Amino acid sequence: MPFEQTARLCGMEYLPPFVVHGTHKLQEQHQIAKHAEDYRTVIIALRNNTVHWAHLTECKRLNEDLNQLINMEVSQNA
Repeated sequence: MPFEQTARLCGMEYLPPFVVHGTHKLQEQHQIAKHAEDYRTVIIALRNNTVHWAHLTECKRLNEDLNQLINMEVSQNA
């Protein structure tokens, strides 16, 4: 809540966080690479404005459901 209030005070729109639970247990390189690729996908979608903003307001995490959050056809063509 403090981050959300600080963003509002600064005139910014607060977005849900990108969360990876159990990072201390990630041992396989492909597990780490998958989360890194998901993060890259979210950042690019935000940059290209291919995010379904209505769905985003219902999410608790940015990486909750990338298929629902991002318009994949537009993202892949950008």
